[in-house]
Amino acid sequence: MSTYLNYSSSRLTRQSRSILLLALPCLLLLSPSRAAIAPSAASITQAFQANSASKIAEWFGETVDLQILDAQNVYGKAQAQVLLQDFLSENPVRGFSVAFTNSRGAKTFFVANMTSGGQKFRVNIFVQKKGGKQIITQIQITHANKH
Repeated sequence: MSTYLNYSSSRLTRQSRSILLLALPCLLLLSPSRAAIAPSAASITQAFQANSASKIAEWFGETVDLQILDAQNVYGKAQAQVLLQDFLSENPVRGFSVAFTNSRGAKTFFVANMTSGGQKFRVNIFVQKKGGKQIITQIQITHANKH
C-alpha cells in the first residue's frame, strides 16, 4: 500500500506541475498592469530614458509632491504628469543612471543623475507603500551643481 501512496503522490506532483505550467502564462496575461509592480531602479531608468512621463506617472498615487527646478507643489496625478512631460520635452534625457538606492521598511529612495544636452540634473524619487502597492510620492529635479 505504501508503494501506491508514493506513486499517487508523485503523480499528483507531476499533475500539479503540469497545471501550473499551463496556468502560468494565463496568469501573467491577466495580471495587473505595470502600475502594480513596484518601481525599481531599472524600470525608473527605462522610463526616464524613454522621456516618458506617462510611464513614470503609472507609479503615481492620487497626488505627488513634485519639484522641478525652483517650482514645487503637490499636484494631482494628471497635472504632475503634464508638468513632468513638459520638463522632459524641454530637457530630453540623454543619460540617466540611478546612483544610489536606499530602502527602509515600506519606503524606498532613489538618487539619479540625468543629463540633457549640456545640463546635468539630480533626480530624487521617493517611493512608499500605500494601499498595498508601491507608489511614487515625491520627485525632485534640481540642477546638479546646486548639491
